[in-house]
Amino acid sequence: MSGALLTVAGRPTSSATWSGSSRALLEAAARTGFELAAEDVSSALVDGLETIAAASPDRERWRQRYHANVTACAPLARSLHTRRVRGHVRDRVIAEQRDAVIQVGHWYDLSGSAPIVASYSDASVALQLRRTDLRFDPDSPAARRARAWEGGTIRRMDVVLAMSQWQAASFTDDYRVPEQRIRVVGQGPNAPIPMRVPDRPAPARRVLFVGKAFARKGGVELLAAWPHVRAVLPDTELVLVGAAAADVGPLPDGVRCEGRIVRSEPGGEERLAALYAGATVLVAPSRYEPFGTALLEGMGWGLACVGSTACAMPEVVVDGVTGRLAPPGRPDALAGALIEVLRDPRAAVAMGAAGRRRLEAHFTWDRVANGIAAALSEGRW
Repeated sequence: MSGALLTVAGRPTSSATWSGSSRALLEAAARTGFELAAEDVSSALVDGLETIAAASPDRERWRQRYHANVTACAPLARSLHTRRVRGHVRDRVIAEQRDAVIQVGHWYDLSGSAPIVASYSDASVALQLRRTDLRFDPDSPAARRARAWEGGTIRRMDVVLAMSQWQAASFTDDYRVPEQRIRVVGQGPNAPIPMRVPDRPAPARRVLFVGKAFARKGGVELLAAWPHVRAVLPDTELVLVGAAAADVGPLPDGVRCEGRIVRSEPGGEERLAALYAGATVLVAPSRYEPFGTALLEGMGWGLACVGSTACAMPEVVVDGVTGRLAPPGRPDALAGALIEVLRDPRAAVAMGAAGRRRLEAHFTWDRVANGIAAALSEGRW
């Protein structure tokens, strides 16, 4: 094929766009020989409409409604966005003689803009509406419209690229997309990982939590579990990264909050690298987690990973081999999983080594780029 065009809402090479996934995919495409260009299809007008329409005094409800496109103006916003970008994308495809377009997400519809149009995403509206921490009515007219829009868009795609089997099952079960049109291509880590795992000759019992969305990522349950961990292993330390201290609240003994660390700011990357290098375990007990990028980063640094059984995380962490999994929202089960891994720091290091091998075998952006290229080369089914 003569190449593809990746469309994403935001500057494609920015670490802030799609959590850095578009940048990582473009870099991997260059390494693997997959000809991939990119186009920023963001719209300040449409984004502003959706932001205002999603407004709520409950900030978490506001965020959930915005990210699920569950607002009264969503149909108009999506239609405006589609009309604005489809013609431009089609013109660029013709001018550059590209065979395919890969649109990130399903809140706009580029079907028909290239010989092959694919979508790539990490979740679905249907999956978001089944979140256990949902703050709005999943049966509201706006929610039903959002689900219907996404379903129609996905069914018009020639190729549907999913990050996980969990997501692929939603495409078939919720949206009736034929399995033969879906390819699970995975994801890779969005942050730099060391060429080799740091030596940890006398590892400390130090647990690292990384995530801005503290409640969604299980931070509340983690703090509730921590006194139980400390009662059994009093020398254990927990380090929180990403959330502001005001969002975290009072800290139990043995916990310190580093706040938000921005990689692109001076010293940011070095601070994060030091925290990963000094940890024994990466914990990500999310209530809702479309894939689990923090888990991939932890695996890259050779850390045993303790996650939850929610969403796609069981596809990332092999329970008992590369870490442990606990049911979301269960501080008692989470404490038990952490204690089990932390009792023997050297065994935790062995789990981390197994996780690094698993990352290199299954979760690299080079593997994703090759998978996407192969899926597009098969054409229409």
